[in-house]
Amino acid sequence: MRFSQWAALAGIALVSLNACKSTVLIQSEPSGAVLTLDGRVVGTTPHFHTDRKVSGYSLGVQLEAPGYQTKHGIIRKTHSVNPGAVLAGVVMLFPLAWTLGYDNVERFILTPSTSAPRSVVEETTAAVPGAAPREIPGVLVTLRDNPAASREVFIVGLGAQPCRGMGDVLALEEQTAVRLLRHYEILERRNLEAVLNETSRGMNGLFDEQSVVEAGQLAGAEAVVLIREGCMGGQSFYSAKLVDCASGKQVWAATAEGRSLNVLLESISEHLAWAAAQD
Repeated sequence: MRFSQWAALAGIALVSLNACKSTVLIQSEPSGAVLTLDGRVVGTTPHFHTDRKVSGYSLGVQLEAPGYQTKHGIIRKTHSVNPGAVLAGVVMLFPLAWTLGYDNVERFILTPSTSAPRSVVEETTAAVPGAAPREIPGVLVTLRDNPAASREVFIVGLGAQPCRGMGDVLALEEQTAVRLLRHYEILERRNLEAVLNETSRGMNGLFDEQSVVEAGQLAGAEAVVLIREGCMGGQSFYSAKLVDCASGKQVWAATAEGRSLNVLLESISEHLAWAAAQD
């Protein structure tokens, strides 16, 4: 085969590869909702998503916003025809598997939580200093004496098993760190990783609580925040707690059933702010 023929085939292959892409703009009402696609947090709405999945693929969507019910949905590649894939398929058959793509725009409307008081629906990310923390249905936060005594902490995800899609422990840790940064000095996770031994990992590659707490103390932390995502009765379930590395005692603990991670972390933040104002 001549060089020109190889070059032509390479060009066709490149065009075919680009033609296999499909992009959709995901919007929500209200905007700014945390967007999870196939179990991975990708950002907030509005969000452009592009992939090369074949026609008929179903993309799992989850949207979360404080004061609103978690929205689950599916975006399927069964709508608009991808002209590039059709054209490429005339020359090379395999691009025909990408002839159908996403609609240009997918819009989701979130429903306010009817069981929550109006103040919860309109909640912001900033708690009023000194104000009593709000009672949010499905969320329970328990504090011990002086929860702010520990200042330098590690954030460690112990598992992420959402009701739909695949979990992302790293995203779980990052969201938690951002929300608790106003209350604690968040230490770099790599310092903890340097201390943890590979033998302390479980079969799923995660660490058990005792190993994390012990390693946290050796790495110079005063406490460790342990966060976990799960599914209970078809509803999302989150648990979080701060464990003192020296004593092994829980400083505070919190759970959220049927609520988003953002709502849980905001409630924890309000309780910590309220406790600090009492000192």
